[in-house]
Amino acid sequence: MKELTTWTEIDFICKNLILNGITDELYDYYNTMATAKEVWDLRQKKYDTEEARSKKYAVSRFLQYQMTDDKSVEAQSHEIQKLAHVIISEGMPLDDQFQVTVIIAKLPPLWKNFTNTLRHITKEFSLEILITRLRINEEVSKHDQKEEVNAIPRKKPITILKLDLKRKETR
Repeated sequence: MKELTTWTEIDFICKNLILNGITDELYDYYNTMATAKEVWDLRQKKYDTEEARSKKYAVSRFLQYQMTDDKSVEAQSHEIQKLAHVIISEGMPLDDQFQVTVIIAKLPPLWKNFTNTLRHITKEFSLEILITRLRINEEVSKHDQKEEVNAIPRKKPITILKLDLKRKETR
């Protein structure tokens, strides 16, 4: 009988310690629970659900991210890396080669030739090497575009006036 009384007292203390750490709105709900274990299990279930939702959201954002032609590819690859780090911080490991492959697969449409070149490289390379290659290719592309703009001669439009020299007949 003494053991039951001791357990009841300890359970009461534990339950109230848990309830002490939550908001007033939640306190009213969880106070109706009979034991500390009930309160603990319900709170654990809630946080497990939120954690699973957070993981799904992080993975979804990572998978749905698509690079565009109007932003720097290097900057966009860093955004993908940030999304990958969120997934890793959620406790899900991501291999570096997986991240490299994802970044290559998500390169924008104008980078199709470069994407194909990277896909055909048989040797594995790190994220740092990929980012370096992207930066170099982007700088070369910008340089080539500037040269194309400078190479096109700019002519002033010529206006040609046609004179109508036919005589009008008068009656």
